[in-house]
Amino acid sequence: MHRPPRCDVFTGSDMSRSDGTPEETAWTRLSTAFQYATSRVQMDKEVPEPPPELKEWSQNTSLGVFAGLLFGGGTQWLRDRQAGPWQPPATSSLNKAALARLQAEESSRRLVRLANETLRGGLRFGALAGLFYSVQQVSSIARAEKGLQDIIVAGTATGAIFGATGELLPFRPQKHVKRNIYICDLGTK
Repeated sequence: MHRPPRCDVFTGSDMSRSDGTPEETAWTRLSTAFQYATSRVQMDKEVPEPPPELKEWSQNTSLGVFAGLLFGGGTQWLRDRQAGPWQPPATSSLNKAALARLQAEESSRRLVRLANETLRGGLRFGALAGLFYSVQQVSSIARAEKGLQDIIVAGTATGAIFGATGELLPFRPQKHVKRNIYICDLGTK
């Protein structure tokens, strides 16, 4: 049966294996990943292979960004589709060229709104996924195994941070909570 490596998480000291080679601790694994992510690449040297934790984090975060791009762009596209096609003003006495210009401006605005919401959705989901997966990786490295506890810790930390700020979520939870409390209060009287 495979046992996870022993490590002293609190002191970060290397515990030697039976063959005398130092064993990696949680702190050395974290510092290796952080140093790789923040070090400069020399043009004349070969780029080393990233640590497996950093590779997994970047793949998972990239999927979150991609999902956010699709979600943000898709919701804005649906809103524009529900708004219907552009209609000229009913009481306008504009010629065809002026109406064509107004329609082109409206199409440009819709395209800008679509691009804006696509990017905002990607940033929101990317930040959410990046924080979630980094907390999950740190937790799994500190415990020297992956499990459900890492997901619970990551979800709790991410929810606490984004719930406290409310800045990157697509809706403002504080407004929804206040509205629901007010509705509940009206129902009890």
